[in-house]
Amino acid sequence: MLLFDGVRTLLHSSFLIRKLLVVDIHHFSRYSSVMENRSLSLNSYLRAAADVLGTTWEKLYERQRALVRANLLDQSQGMGPGSGVRVSPSSIAWVFVAVLCADGLAEAVKRGELIGRMKCVRGNCLVTRATSFQGALEAILSSEELASRVSRIEVSRTSPEAKIYFGWKKGSSIEQVSVFQQSSKVRPPVNVTAAIEGDVVQELFRLLERDDAYQSGANRKNLAVPRRK
Repeated sequence: MLLFDGVRTLLHSSFLIRKLLVVDIHHFSRYSSVMENRSLSLNSYLRAAADVLGTTWEKLYERQRALVRANLLDQSQGMGPGSGVRVSPSSIAWVFVAVLCADGLAEAVKRGELIGRMKCVRGNCLVTRATSFQGALEAILSSEELASRVSRIEVSRTSPEAKIYFGWKKGSSIEQVSVFQQSSKVRPPVNVTAAIEGDVVQELFRLLERDDAYQSGANRKNLAVPRRK
């Protein structure tokens, strides 16, 4: 009887070990897949993001290359300028800023650095706690919770100013706004602002999470809305 109980316990333990190994291998496979996606290039991500932002991959890629030349993006070993930049919330944020702040390439990089490094007038962003505009965007693209709270992002194309509007809570019409500025005594009489809605920001975040994030997007709705004030 004791021998039978011992054999049964041994078999049961063996079954549990095999089950744990299967679970661990499955978990490792999923983890490896995610890490493999994270090691892909920013260039690949931008192919999917172009339709979300209502622009072309070529326009995004030329900004990526220009940001590399300006030392605003870190480049791994690759075959040419911009080819080795890895996708990350930080690299996406810099391209995002360069797209919003100007149409011309040279101005986009110059103003992009200025806008990206602007400090929050309160010291820290109300929601992300970041001190700079680029840092706030990086935090938003790193967190589903933060991305879901964004209702709108505005970047002035004529003044050194950017704003991020956050919903107070889901379904609420009350907003919080974090303002990023560089002190300037001269304000243009007409302020031209590029704005992007929160659902676009959330889609950019989801692109980082989806298995097909690095395939070319298709038939996505253009949600970026340029505004004049």
